[in-house]
Amino acid sequence: MSEPDFGKVTLLVVEDEMFMRSLIVNTINDLDFRKIAVAKDGVEALKALRSDLPDVVLLDIEMPNLDGFGFLETLRGSEKGEYPNPDVPVIMLTGDAQQGHVEKALKYGIHGYLIKPITKEKVVSRLNYALTHPPISAGDPGEQE
Repeated sequence: MSEPDFGKVTLLVVEDEMFMRSLIVNTINDLDFRKIAVAKDGVEALKALRSDLPDVVLLDIEMPNLDGFGFLETLRGSEKGEYPNPDVPVIMLTGDAQQGHVEKALKYGIHGYLIKPITKEKVVSRLNYALTHPPISAGDPGEQE
């Protein structure tokens, strides 16, 4: 699989566990993103939307303070101008593919999801899809085994 050019892409990784956050960044660091920003929860992620202007977000579901669903609800329901890009593509990260989590996330217009542990190939595939397609719906290829 050839890797797309991420040189113009700013990625925001939102993950509360420091080890997992580092693992994700180290897994994809050689893809030469314009920038990889990190946040440890939804509150930091909302701030990063303004300061880092990400083109795509990798978002954990279960986090303290403001979880992935709370982040999405705040972002997608925001007033015009509150966040620079309320429609930014979001890929959910989860430890399992609970049907309820996936269905709930679909309602917020996600562009895919990945089940941890992730691989570089899966991340590249999901990022490429998210940057070139509209949000997924039931039956779309949100996650790749």
